[in-house]
Formats: sequence, C-alpha cells, structure tokens
Amino acid sequence: MHTPEEKTIDILKHLADGNGIRQTARLTGSYSAVVNRLAKIAGEHAEKVHEELVAFSPGNNRDTTRRKVGIREQKGRTVRSKKS
Repeated sequence: MHTPEEKTIDILKHLADGNGIRQTARLTGSYSAVVNRLAKIAGEHAEKVHEELVAFSPGNNRDTTRRKVGIREQKGRTVRSKKS
C-alpha cells in the first residue's frame, strides 16, 4: 500500500520539528513502521544531497592548521582566596 503524498509530507514535517517516531505516528495516525521507513528514506536522500553539495563546494582556505594563535597576558590585580 502506498502512503498518500499529503500524509508523507505531514509525517516528514513532524520529524523535522524534532518529534520522535512513535509521537509522529500518533500525531499523523500512521503506523510507526511507516514513519520509520519514511524517516530512513529521507535520511538517505539527505545524505546523498549533502555529499553532492560538499563535492561542489569551494575549498576551505581557513583551515585550522594554518591559523596562528597568540596568547595575551591578562593585566589586573591578583585574586586571593578568603580565609575562613
């Protein structure tokens, strides 16, 4: 059986809002297995899209290995602990 497109979008919106599998199933009136299957498909698709976007993104010129870090001395009064 095929899940209607409107219901699929509703399920994915609930998952994107941070709802869990069981909560989304209750809210949408679906089986948790259906919600789980759609979440897996959406996750796999998102991973593929991410990999494509990363492959076409420009290189990172601000790599952390190229940064110089300096430490400044803090000027101020010395803090002493209070004696009880």
